[in-house]
Formats: sequence, structure tokens, C-alpha cells
Amino acid sequence: MENRPPNVFVSSTMYDLSDLRGQLRGFIEGLGWRAVMAEHGSFSVDATETTVENSLRNVRENADVFVMIVGRAMAPSTPMPTSPSPTSSSVRPEPVECPPMSSLTRVFLRS
Repeated sequence: MENRPPNVFVSSTMYDLSDLRGQLRGFIEGLGWRAVMAEHGSFSVDATETTVENSLRNVRENADVFVMIVGRAMAPSTPMPTSPSPTSSSVRPEPVECPPMSSLTRVFLRS
């Protein structure tokens, strides 16, 4: 990791977990780290890419720490993918895109 504060990529469904995402952003920034979140302008967007492609690229390029929040909107019976699919929700393939050995990954469940 470069000599800069870590980038923390936060993955979850955005709208149903907006309250938790906001609290997590405050916590991350309180540590002096950078929260990489689509809704706060810290997430680079390429207009030629789909939402899923943009999300996966941001994980590959910007995730020093990867945090996934799983809420009620994620169907527990649907298996996590082993490779990204351009037609799926970006939340499920994002962990697959984390660079090996360069990202600290944490998953939190919300009941």
C-alpha cells in the first residue's frame, strides 16, 4: 500500500442500507481513511461502462480494504459467484474482484 490513507470500498445494496452506509462512512472518515462509495462522489464512473462494470473496476483499482454489508435484500439461497457476470448485481461479484493479498476483506450481516 502506498503512503496514503487506505481506501475502504463499501459494498452493499445502496438504498435499503443507506442509514448504515452513512454511519460507516462517518466511521471510516473519522479514522482519516477514504470511503469509496458510489453515492458520495468518491467512486469514479466511466460513462462507457455499465453500473456493474464501474463497480467492479473500482474494486480492482481502489480497494485497500473491502467491506461488504449483507442485508435483507440479498437472497441467502443464491450462491456467491466465482467469477463476475456483467448481467448480475454488482454486489455479488465485487468480492471476486478484490486483488489477491492486497485487500483486507470484511463482511457484515444485518438482520
